[in-house]
Amino acid sequence: MAAKLKLYLIAFYQVFGISFAVASLLSLFAPLNFFCDLICQFAYQLILGSVLILFLYLNRSIRATERSAKVIAIANGVSLVLNLQLLQAVQTISQNSPPSKDQSNCIKVMQCNVNNLNLDRKKIIATLNCGADILCLQEIAPFTNDLLSEKVLKEAYPYRIILIRSDSFGIGILSRYPLKDCKMHKTELQTASMECTLVRDGQEIKVFSVHTLPPVMPAYYESRNNEIAHLAACAAQSDSPVLIMGDFNCASWSPHMKPIFSAQLKEVTGYPKYPPQSWHVRLLPPFRLPLDHIFVSKHFSAERFGFGCESGSDHLPLLATLKMSR
Repeated sequence: MAAKLKLYLIAFYQVFGISFAVASLLSLFAPLNFFCDLICQFAYQLILGSVLILFLYLNRSIRATERSAKVIAIANGVSLVLNLQLLQAVQTISQNSPPSKDQSNCIKVMQCNVNNLNLDRKKIIATLNCGADILCLQEIAPFTNDLLSEKVLKEAYPYRIILIRSDSFGIGILSRYPLKDCKMHKTELQTASMECTLVRDGQEIKVFSVHTLPPVMPAYYESRNNEIAHLAACAAQSDSPVLIMGDFNCASWSPHMKPIFSAQLKEVTGYPKYPPQSWHVRLLPPFRLPLDHIFVSKHFSAERFGFGCESGSDHLPLLATLKMSR
């Protein structure tokens, strides 16, 4: 039995050790190919995998095998360094600890993909009735729109722009404060992002809500990348403070997020360099992907950040309290 377990351990080490190293190598080609970009989204998991392989290399039985065991360990050491370096591209602002006592110039925002197949009325209303000043929502289906018209949410968010669709690409911005200059930006594949100017105490804030296509085929990959670049260009041209929230179907360390950071935007997170893992809600945190994001311009600092309560969606909502510089 012991000999059989040893063989299983060695086989596990070889198969997964080679797989993690090859996957990390392929992710370097994310700027060129949609499949490599998909692999790039799993940097957290590749880091954990490489750490596991390096830990297993400490086992005497594995070290006693052919030289290939040492090669696999070295390859995973390099993979670990590459993936950790990848995370350094993410520009973040993290919550202050403790939050400042003066909350007069703060604004509370929520990013939530509610899932167009989610019919859990109580959970959706409880999630959205969170006291936020701005909601950026994705996957607004006819059922979801009916819930948004209920009294409790209509009174909380009287200003809104909503695109209702029966597929996964309905989208909206809801606000406690007046919205003006609202417009939609359509992609070549007929999805859309939304742009509004929110007016709060005389201060204008440019707000974007976005839901890009998942990069599961070349056309979707190109559309997503073009939409991210377009949003970044709009943000760079704005003289007002900027908030971009949405389901980007892209981790923020992906090379295709570079335009966002080049536009001097930063991601709001709980911890520095650690984008929040929002999808899939049924997975344990180490295995989730950071697909939902809140990006802000230099006018904001983060007072608080965390996940909202589950809405019945496959995405966890993001909730942040931001302070504007005077």
